[in-house]
Amino acid sequence: MTITIIEVRNCKYIREDNSLIDCEAQLSHIFTEDEEGVKTYEWLPFTANPNDITQHGKDIFANAENGDYGVVADYEHPSLENELANIRSERNRLLTETDWTRGDDVPQATKDKFTTYRQELRDMTEGIDTAEKARAVVFPTKP
Repeated sequence: MTITIIEVRNCKYIREDNSLIDCEAQLSHIFTEDEEGVKTYEWLPFTANPNDITQHGKDIFANAENGDYGVVADYEHPSLENELANIRSERNRLLTETDWTRGDDVPQATKDKFTTYRQELRDMTEGIDTAEKARAVVFPTKP
């Protein structure tokens, strides 16, 4: 199926290296049709990527950079709150991934290794008071 780009709006870079563009797009295969056969194309959130596996994804990126949909808004770093939320989300995932190390049947040597790691994860947001510090966070290495 060939997908045709109907319209694109609200383009914004979402990576600091300008390698991805978020926008809203109307594409030929997403529409509603009334009883008289009139098509109404739906606006979809779309992330355009120059390396997309689909041609329309590559085309939207190239056309946006070319200015065909207006000016692409500059990338904006997330706020401190968003950066911390991202860190905490990943930290919580890593803690959950190691919950098994707290079991009664786990050898003490293994528990000791993971106790330090898990504490480092819990402490990693302490002292982070700027978005720049949050972006520089390095997660501890799992034992």
